[in-house]
This record gives sequence, C-alpha cells and structure tokens, in this order.
Amino acid sequence: MNVFTNEAYYLDQFKRAQRLQRIGMGLLAVAILVNCPVLFGAALPWWAILVAYPFLISGWPVFTIGSGRLRRLKNNPRPDGLLNTELKGLNNKYSLHHFVVRDGKVIKHLLLGPAGCVVMESRDTPGPVNCVSGPNGDRWTAGTGIVSRIYGPRGLGNPSADLDQAVAETRAILAQLGKKDVPVNGLIVFTQQKDMEITSCSYPVVPLDETREAVRSLVAEQYSQVEEAGGAPVSLTTEDRRRINALIAPPQPAAQPKAASVQKKA
Repeated sequence: MNVFTNEAYYLDQFKRAQRLQRIGMGLLAVAILVNCPVLFGAALPWWAILVAYPFLISGWPVFTIGSGRLRRLKNNPRPDGLLNTELKGLNNKYSLHHFVVRDGKVIKHLLLGPAGCVVMESRDTPGPVNCVSGPNGDRWTAGTGIVSRIYGPRGLGNPSADLDQAVAETRAILAQLGKKDVPVNGLIVFTQQKDMEITSCSYPVVPLDETREAVRSLVAEQYSQVEEAGGAPVSLTTEDRRRINALIAPPQPAAQPKAASVQKKA
C-alpha cells in the first residue's frame, strides 16, 4: 500500500491551535490588567468592569479551545499513523491519502483502489457516543457535558456531515478525471474508544480495531458494483490511479542540488 501524508496540514493545525491559545491569553491578560487596581486596594470604577468582562468572557473560551486542540495534537496518537497500521498489508494497488486539502475542504483519509474509493472520517472522542438519523441528517451526541463538547480537547462535532463533504469532494475529483460513476463509500472510525450506541447512521461506524474488516467489506461491495455495471467504466485502472495520486498527493520538497566536487590539480 502506498501512503501519502500531507504533513503541512497537520503543522497548520498545530499553528492554528497555538494562535488561538495566545489570543485567548492576550484577552485574559487585558481583563486582568484592567482589574489590577483592586489588587492594591483601590476602588474599581464602574467603567472598568464594563471593559474587563467582554475580554474575560471571550478570552476564556478562546484560550480553552486553543489549549485543548494543542493538547490533543501533542499527546494523542495521530489518526493517520493508527490507520496506516490497521490497513497495513494491502497491496500496491491501493493508495492511502491523509489530509487531502482542496479548495479549503479536507478529506481526512482517502483509500484509493481498483474498484473505487473509501473515504474515512476519524474521531478521537473518548465518549460514549451515539448517532441517530433523522429528517435533517444524523444527530451525534457524546456522553460529556455541553461545555466539554464545545470547548474541550476532543469535540465530537458531526462526523456524518464532515464525511458527506469529504465524499462529495472525492466524487468531484473522480468526475474531473471522467470517472464519476466509480463507487465511493464512507466510513467513520473512532480511534480512542469502543463505547458506541449507533441507533442509526448514514455511514458504517467502527472502532479502530474493526477498521480493516470494515474496509474489506466495503471493497468487496465495490467489486460487486463494478461487476454488475460491466467493469471498465466504473473501475479505476492503473493509469487512473496514477493520475489521481499525482493530483491529490502533497507536494514534495524540492531536492537540494548536490555540491559539485572540486578536484585538486596535481
């Protein structure tokens, strides 16, 4: 299996988290400075409260979000590495792309094979989590308080909505190459826990250690679709896969020219 990882995306997420944390610290610092006279026994004018509280109310959530994201990025195993390990053993007909960025949209994990694509959305929520489908789409909940879900280090969000967007972007890539009928399946993977109560969901949902089996099942389903449709128009040839890999793989750093050796004259 060929693996392509957009390291620039992960570095950008790290920098964004640091920026949020620093902005939050700056806002909190302003609130503290405005209230400094209280520390020395001075009376605080009424206008100081009006000035300080907006900085305090906005600074704390921003600082918490940034610190949480930074802690997660530093301490948690990266999902790309975990999926690489789980899917190790697939042959070279398959390519696994991590953090594909196109037009500001992100496909977290994309497995490209002869019969189609499997798009994966990963979450490290320690939950329990639950998913229920409804007329307005899937509704996800986590077994933590609302403050933790919004501001905590491992917000659940809506994996189904994120995967909908990633699947649509994958279909757009295939259509760009004249392969709009190639099967595309979605899979949601939770990397840090198994306590899931999936009442109903638009996509299969599995813990990390069931990823390999889930992917095999989806790939087998894709091969069945290709056979039913007559093969070539809805499959990806070696050349198709090469073109897609070239289109979405992260840019490689330019090779540094080697210094020319200088021979001393005798």
